[in-house]
Amino acid sequence: MTAPVFNEKTAMERIGDMDFIRELLQDFYDAIDEDMNNLKKLIVTGDVESIRIASHTIKGTGANLSLDAISAVGRQLESAAKENRKDDFGDLYRTLESEVERFKNFADGFLL
Repeated sequence: MTAPVFNEKTAMERIGDMDFIRELLQDFYDAIDEDMNNLKKLIVTGDVESIRIASHTIKGTGANLSLDAISAVGRQLESAAKENRKDDFGDLYRTLESEVERFKNFADGFLL
């Protein structure tokens, strides 16, 4: 089962202000393309420690914003980097890319 794009219930429990949540989600929306481009470059160069740090950041930001699917894939990519499983990077990146696209599709309606 695919994790939800956004868990509004946990976001409200964690943050408590929907206007502020929307602002934070907009900030994430505005930054994620650059973050993904940087992560892709790191994967191409094979900089495992930087991949770990970048995926940790995406995982944590996703978790804080209740973006469960993005956080879950970020966690998997971070684990792959910690365990030096370079062969997994490409597939996990593509999965993360797909989850980011799901988020953008959701956000295009939610952040209006």
